[in-house]
Amino acid sequence: MPTYIIGRDQVTTAPGVLNDNIRSVSLTVQGNEQDVTVFKSTALTQMETMIGLVEISFEVNCTATTATVGMSGAFVVGNLDGDAMEIVAEVTDVKRTTTPKGVDEFTVSYSVRPS
Repeated sequence: MPTYIIGRDQVTTAPGVLNDNIRSVSLTVQGNEQDVTVFKSTALTQMETMIGLVEISFEVNCTATTATVGMSGAFVVGNLDGDAMEIVAEVTDVKRTTTPKGVDEFTVSYSVRPS
């Protein structure tokens, strides 16, 4: 399933990360596909593919974080047609990498559920 890169200015709140420290944010959607038989109003039936369970996760690349695994809180994505989408996010992983110039960067992974 696809991964979408969303801009830093789209995320207004993320648990354990200040917006000023965000470098990039990606949204990953995963799900399973199922073949189902659809009965139409006519005598014809057909097979269609439908998406079953869907898992949505976010990854935030940042320069500093206070996030720890298990931390949860509001994750707000703004600037979507004027509405803010707020979900509850839980930190599932925090990875630290050091660039060749000696700068620490963090990747914070979140799983989400509706608020």
